[in-house]
Amino acid sequence: EYGEENLTRVMEFLKYCKYERPVPELPDMQEVDPEFFPGLTSKPWWDTAECGEWVDKVVEGLPYVQGELADLLEDNEAMMVSDSVKNDVMGGGWSGFR
Repeated sequence: EYGEENLTRVMEFLKYCKYERPVPELPDMQEVDPEFFPGLTSKPWWDTAECGEWVDKVVEGLPYVQGELADLLEDNEAMMVSDSVKNDVMGGGWSGFR
């Protein structure tokens, strides 16, 4: 539907994920991982005014997402949480949902 010419960055991303292309040198304090996506701007913090109208839609939907996550955690928290002992992608001390 979108055509490969419109998915150039996605195709590049896949090459980084498959280690077919080396990740370029990144700014200080930015860690590289296999999920490097070309063309994104890295900043430690974003002002929501810089992001566009989509942010408001995300904020509006947040209570629904939080409720859904709470339900999933109540049903089976062990299945949802992956800590850094199980997953070395995020480094020590981190946990996340996968």
